[in-house]
Amino acid sequence: MHCTGDDYKGKISITESGYTCQHWNSQTPHKHDFVLSILPVKHLEENYCRNPDGSSRPWCFTTNPSKQWEYCSIPQCTTTPPTTVPEFTCITGEGRSYRGTISVTKSGKTCQKWTSQTPHKHSRTPEKYPCKGLEENYCRNTDNERAPWCYTTDPETRWEYCNVPNCEDPSRPDCMHCTGEDYRGKISITESGYTCQRWDSQTPHKHIFVLSILPVKHLEENYCRNPDRSPRPWCYTTNPSKMWEYCSIPQCTTTPPTIVPELTCTTGDGGSYRGTISVTKSGKTCQKWTSQTPHNHDRTQQNYPCKGLDENYCRNPDNVQAPWCYTTDPETRWEYCNVPNCGDQPQSGLY
Repeated sequence: MHCTGDDYKGKISITESGYTCQHWNSQTPHKHDFVLSILPVKHLEENYCRNPDGSSRPWCFTTNPSKQWEYCSIPQCTTTPPTTVPEFTCITGEGRSYRGTISVTKSGKTCQKWTSQTPHKHSRTPEKYPCKGLEENYCRNTDNERAPWCYTTDPETRWEYCNVPNCEDPSRPDCMHCTGEDYRGKISITESGYTCQRWDSQTPHKHIFVLSILPVKHLEENYCRNPDRSPRPWCYTTNPSKMWEYCSIPQCTTTPPTIVPELTCTTGDGGSYRGTISVTKSGKTCQKWTSQTPHNHDRTQQNYPCKGLDENYCRNPDNVQAPWCYTTDPETRWEYCNVPNCGDQPQSGLY
């Protein structure tokens, strides 16, 4: 694995004490909320060790009724970790790439150094959380919280969020970039004028998109959001006869958040892949994204801007397992592509 194993996709399925891992799609012997249907981008396949919750390393539930879960022993890769584009003055999304020097919380408390255990003992150390930029006492988002934070030097306050500015100009009209996956505005009315239902409510519509299950999706109040890779933000409505609807949110006129394009291989789920492979794993030629033949679809450049849907190149516009494409075979709608992983060099004992 690299760093804390957030992107680990190997097949180790035994814990460090030798317990066999419980299948993620099983609720026996331990009930849990970490299922593929709710967390599709976490690759919760079979009973393989994974890190779906920002822990210090991959883990799993065990098949021992007396041991709910345990970490797995997975070696660190010797190759270079995936590249992040550091943000020094402001944040996009949850601020996981923030590497600036703000070290004061929203209420004005000074941050505790990450290497210190005083006044608060903790496990968020540079050794346990490599690649997270835990320098000095700077605000960071080590574990997929909703914003950068820190432990404080106040013995009575263990931790607080930091007031790191968002890269969006607050004076600009409420807008979104691309498909609005990182939209954090406050529009709460659908395109037809329905008032949005609160995300923490199950009335009038029952649903699974709640903050406790999807903490990184910013499902606050009844604001329009895009928690499921749709073409744009949406919400459940307060009309019992209309379950949900898209929201009308204008595109921002500023440059979208920068990604580092990957041209020869992929890291993670390949969302940044911009190479030219255009053949599926079984050898089928990809259909052009601008074409509706032989397969009609909505993964168009207009619906999914910023996703690199050029020609018929393999892409991952909706954060599934890996880059894919519609095929030119009328009998096969779509398939994954055989794009190499940037960390696929053989490693003894890794797979």
